[in-house]
Amino acid sequence: MTSMGNVWDRTAEFLSDNLGTILPLALFAIFVPATVSANSSELQRTAAPGTAMLLGLGVFALALATFWGQLAITALAIDPGLGRQAGAVATRRFPAAVLVTIVVLVVALLGVAPAGVL
Repeated sequence: MTSMGNVWDRTAEFLSDNLGTILPLALFAIFVPATVSANSSELQRTAAPGTAMLLGLGVFALALATFWGQLAITALAIDPGLGRQAGAVATRRFPAAVLVTIVVLVVALLGVAPAGVL
C-alpha cells in the first residue's frame, strides 16, 4: 500500500531534480494561458457578439495550450530522462489525448442522458 508521505517525498524530489525543465513548461503552458483565459472570459461577458466569439475561440486555444502543457509535464514525470524532449513527446501524443478526452466526454454525457430523460 502506498503511503501519502512517500508520494509527497517522491513528488518533492522529482520537482527539485527537474525544476529547470518544469518551470518554463508550467509558467508558459499552464500559468500564463490560465491567467489570460480567466481575464478573457470576464471580457467576453460584456463584449459585442463578434468579439465575444473571438474571445471564446481564444479561450479554447488557451485551454488546448494548457492541455499540451499538462501532457508535457506528465511525460516528464513518467520518464524524467526526457528533459527538454518532453514537449516533443507531448506534441506527438496531443491528437490522441484530445481524441480520448472527447470520447470519454461523449460516453459520460450519454451515461448521464437517461437521468435527464427520467
